[in-house]
Amino acid sequence: MIGCSPVPEPGVVPEPPGPLEGLNENDSTAAGEYRHDDHANVMTDLLVMAIQCDVTRVVPHMLDDARSELEYRCIPEDVRAKVGLEYRQESSLHFHASQHGAGNLDRATEGGRYRIIEESNLDFAAIHCWLGQKAAQLAQRLDAIREGDGTVLDHSVMVYMSEMRTHDHDAYDLPIVLLGGDGVFLNDAHVAYDPLGSDRQLRDLWFTIMNQYHDLGVASFGDVLREEPNALLEEILR
Repeated sequence: MIGCSPVPEPGVVPEPPGPLEGLNENDSTAAGEYRHDDHANVMTDLLVMAIQCDVTRVVPHMLDDARSELEYRCIPEDVRAKVGLEYRQESSLHFHASQHGAGNLDRATEGGRYRIIEESNLDFAAIHCWLGQKAAQLAQRLDAIREGDGTVLDHSVMVYMSEMRTHDHDAYDLPIVLLGGDGVFLNDAHVAYDPLGSDRQLRDLWFTIMNQYHDLGVASFGDVLREEPNALLEEILR
């Protein structure tokens, strides 16, 4: 890796207040107002620095907590406009509430994807658009760092996903994006699995990454829920 470039010391990002650790945009603290966008940008700076300086090459990064009470006032007008959401100054988008709002998928497929029963609400779509942008910014930063015959992103596997689908908390039909993994995983490919019950379990993704990318020789991973042994996701491999 060429060099290690520590980022400038970030400004103060106040801890979110409140009994649920608040996480509410503009909540006032002794250090100032909490800004989720500032928080996300500082985390990206720290992650890039840690990887570039070889402090670690494994980073679990949660842009949001799994049962989010975050109020996304930070999402700017242009991001809301991408999904057709009207912008009102400092209007709040509540992740958990919007996740239980309009939007539902069938368990049957149509054209290789789960059939949409009801389109997702625009608040939910805008939040995910913003989250996707933050993940893309991290990937772009890693791709800008040269390393050997490629970039840090080429020599890493970045998994972007959420267990928040739409309408409910069922953990199926989860959209997952793999970035990097040059030479091991397919690029510019979309894989849609069969309906629930004949699809593939998430544990097989981790099993595939551990064995095909990291060459760990893991014999099994995760719980056996369908009396099926682990199997590689051959369809995502080169």
